[in-house]
Formats: sequence, structure tokens, C-alpha cells
Amino acid sequence: MPEPIVLSFHLTPKEEETASLVAQGYTNKQIAAHLGVSGSRVRILISAIAYKANLDASRDERVQVALWWHRTATVAKRYSA
Repeated sequence: MPEPIVLSFHLTPKEEETASLVAQGYTNKQIAAHLGVSGSRVRILISAIAYKANLDASRDERVQVALWWHRTATVAKRYSA
């Protein structure tokens, strides 16, 4: 399991896992099955992550969340090494 990422805001454990799965390329349907929630709940989780991370809402939220997660994870790895 990867080390936790320290953020200036709080993601719930489900939001954190959702962001990680989006960044790994999982579809909303796959994420829903993995988390045991509905597809609409996954969309809500992705929107919540985008809002908390202050991502550009005019662009595809999934892409924005994936890019943000990769950037955040890269920075966290640099500072934890």
C-alpha cells in the first residue's frame, strides 16, 4: 500500500481511493464495483475531489483528478525520500 499523501485539505478515505483508482485508469463502473457503490456515487466522489482540489470545473473532472493525483503523489514521494 502506498504511503499516505499529506494535503492542505481533507479527502475522505473513499475520495482518496477513488482518486487513486481514477489515476490508475479505472472506469467509473469499475470504481463503483470496487467500492461497492453506485456509478452516480462515483461521479459525486470525483466532483467532490475536483472541488476540494480546486480543479478547473470546465474540463473533464476525471482527467483533472487523474493529473492532480499523479502530481500530488510525485511531490509526496520527493519529500518523503
